[in-house]
Amino acid sequence: MIERVVENWLNSASERSFQLPFCYILQNQGHKILHLTRHRPMEFGKDVITIDSEGNYHAYQLKQGFINQRIWTEIFPQLAQLCYKNLAHPHVPKDSTYIPYLVTNGGIDEEVYRGIDDFNEGLEAAGRPALKILKYDDLYTDFLTLGAKLWPTELADYKKLIEFTLFDGDTNFPTEKFISLLESQLELSTGEIDEIKNLPSAKRQVTSSALLTSYCTSSFLERENHVAVIEAWVIYMAQVNALILKLDLDKKEFEEVFNIAKQIIFQNLQNLTDELEQRKDLFEGNIIFDLPFYGYRATRVIGLISVLFLWIKLNGDDREQLDRVSKLIKKYLHECRIISEAHLPYFLSIYWAMRKYDSSQRPVGFLKMIIETIIDTSRKGFGLANPYYKEKDLMPIHLQNILKIEIDQSISLGVEPLDDSFEYTSFYLNGLVHIFARLNYKQEMRFLWPSVTHFRFKHFQFEEQWHFFKWRNKDVGKEKSYLPNFTQSWKEMREIATNHDEDQIPMPIINDPIFGLLFLLFYPHRVNPDLTKFLDSELRINLN
Repeated sequence: MIERVVENWLNSASERSFQLPFCYILQNQGHKILHLTRHRPMEFGKDVITIDSEGNYHAYQLKQGFINQRIWTEIFPQLAQLCYKNLAHPHVPKDSTYIPYLVTNGGIDEEVYRGIDDFNEGLEAAGRPALKILKYDDLYTDFLTLGAKLWPTELADYKKLIEFTLFDGDTNFPTEKFISLLESQLELSTGEIDEIKNLPSAKRQVTSSALLTSYCTSSFLERENHVAVIEAWVIYMAQVNALILKLDLDKKEFEEVFNIAKQIIFQNLQNLTDELEQRKDLFEGNIIFDLPFYGYRATRVIGLISVLFLWIKLNGDDREQLDRVSKLIKKYLHECRIISEAHLPYFLSIYWAMRKYDSSQRPVGFLKMIIETIIDTSRKGFGLANPYYKEKDLMPIHLQNILKIEIDQSISLGVEPLDDSFEYTSFYLNGLVHIFARLNYKQEMRFLWPSVTHFRFKHFQFEEQWHFFKWRNKDVGKEKSYLPNFTQSWKEMREIATNHDEDQIPMPIINDPIFGLLFLLFYPHRVNPDLTKFLDSELRINLN
């Protein structure tokens, strides 16, 4: 069955779709990926650049489908750039020799082979390496060799896998279905050590799961649903971290796996920025029907590009890119909305980005507004939904907020009423109060504190570090719940706010705060006050 899955996918995949799986094949063969193209108008004939275990450089141009004489003529200028134009990359010495490849998921016409021979004769005369060809048969063999014995073995998982081919790439990503598939693949559903029990078996499964992730995101990638693609690869990184921690493996052994995933996330954040610059607004489809969800879409996309801002800032100071992103944040900031605490990590991302481009008091006012919103929604009698709830679960609240009326119980909305109470409980308020206290606004806190003391603070206390990266932890760990003191000395509050307990934060997040923020966006229920304070330290205080 898996042979047919691989065959159907490879036959229909565009160069954009099979680029990342191809990179994981190369990585499995000992290559380090130096460059992935974003498939934008400005390209220089090199979609992928790698260095192998012996220090040799390789450059690949990917093309979709059967290459006949007409296609060969069209792509010839790109192939000339691929073969004659030296590698322009900061990690590649100038004038380095490299092997060029044309890669296609189709076949090649007999007449084209003659053209390739002539082209290679010219390369030989110029003292340059010949163009090598990888076509459908080569790719199919590689994908099948790596994937066939490792992809889902249970019939139920096969059904989930096939389901992903039916998803419309314009929809929200099916988070829980995907996590269920990956947890089964990586044997994370239980605490038992099964077939994946050592470094070699873990490496095989991690690479296979990357191919699985690429397969599951194909339709979303083709529709340029950047948010869905980002979510999938953040989930993949979280699941791999869980496996590494579960088996107590050295994360350095998986460095290249993470580097590829982070490159695709970074590229999709850049693509999202490009798309926002070209759009007049964020509406999707019919404006009237889309209106209830517009503000929450703004929250997600602006929160995500705020991560890009912080990521660029952390890696250097590219003023042009930073200016582009900050303009978009300013443009759409007033359209962002909160209906659930699941939106609060996006608002925190925006706040931390604002602190780096706006030296006025506006970022402080923005942070205070977040705290006051949590308080005010409880005062009004309903409170913010906890971070376990997604927007689709909150339709009654959606409509009630829009219509500004109570919805008659006799009216059917096609959804079950909520049986949860959110009044005066919060997973985020404690951490938010701490990072506000760090700013030393004593008088403002004096006015906020009486309202804060009405709340019950909550967070999940994980039993083992690897549990932190699971979507759900049945019967392990516990939800902690506690009330703040009615009176609190400013000195003591400042001391608590200043420090964070690293035992409450998994090491993969301590080593990579950008991943920590991305993880929190898509796993908002994993928040705790120490994580919030840690990210504030790394993304505001320590970030120049």
